Amino acid sequence: MVNSLIQFRVEEKIKKDATKIYEDIGLDLNTAIKLFLKKSIKMKTLPFAINDNEVFYQSRIDAFNELDRMNININDSEEYKDVVYKGIKEKYYKY
Repeated sequence: MVNSLIQFRVEEKIKKDATKIYEDIGLDLNTAIKLFLKKSIKMKTLPFAINDNEVFYQSRIDAFNELDRMNININDSEEYKDVVYKGIKEKYYKY
């Protein structure tokens, strides 16, 4: 199998912290990244759930902005839920 080179930039602190975590479990950073890519291919998605509070709160802000744009009253709970959940799904859970 022919190897291919992947290059990307990341903040030094992120690289340092991740390297430390992987070294603690006996892996180097290159091997950890290869494992991540292989698992992504096997699962056909990210190999972990995205449930970060920052993502959740940003999706709510986006939903409120969309409600304002559409002139929908947030007290109309069904329309509100439709916009919020549709926005979360479309923006953050498409792979």
